[in-house]
Amino acid sequence: MSSVIPATSTLTLAGIDVSHHQGEVNWHAVAEAGISFAFAKATEGATFVDPQFSRNWAPMKDAGIVRGAYHFFRPAKPAESQVANFLKAVNELGDGDLPAVLDLEEAPTPHGDEWEEVPAQNRVPLVLTWLDAVANRLGRKPIIYTRRGFIELELLPEPAILAQFPLGSRTTRPGLRRNCPRSGGLFGSTPREAKLMELKAMWTLTGSMVRRQSYPDWRELRFS
Repeated sequence: MSSVIPATSTLTLAGIDVSHHQGEVNWHAVAEAGISFAFAKATEGATFVDPQFSRNWAPMKDAGIVRGAYHFFRPAKPAESQVANFLKAVNELGDGDLPAVLDLEEAPTPHGDEWEEVPAQNRVPLVLTWLDAVANRLGRKPIIYTRRGFIELELLPEPAILAQFPLGSRTTRPGLRRNCPRSGGLFGSTPREAKLMELKAMWTLTGSMVRRQSYPDWRELRFS
């Protein structure tokens, strides 16, 4: 399978995203199910490394899956430490690898949301520190992955500064048909794993556009 998707291509490919919540993934079974690419969670915050990442990253490529990695941002943690955490897990991108992804959304704690702990004027600079450092190291602009409205609500007063980076947004489309593979061989066959698999988001890639859908959500990413 070619890992290079021309920007003008009308070919649509399907993909998934995974983390340790899915447990051990049979990537050859994923490929056989028609999945062409996937994003795996690599890190979160300043110290957390997804325990399944190393068992996902190389096998994804071995199975012919076009791969990408994402970091879940924790705004109360130093951005530089989060950069170091991610780049220790993903120190280079190979030919055909997807850009790094920064997951920006609510960062829950037992007492609320970490974003509430960070002054509004400091939030965009924190995010830019991560994005710029990862772009400089890996040679590609990361994708910002978020839900619609989050940047406008939480990353004031200068959200437009982030427009230089590819942006993923989430909207709701009631009635969107769930099209995730449901055979037990992909993520395991226990009821909990099967449920996770059934609800796991599905991505589609058309040319330079990536869309992520999970019933009833729709998220769209554009990158060059």
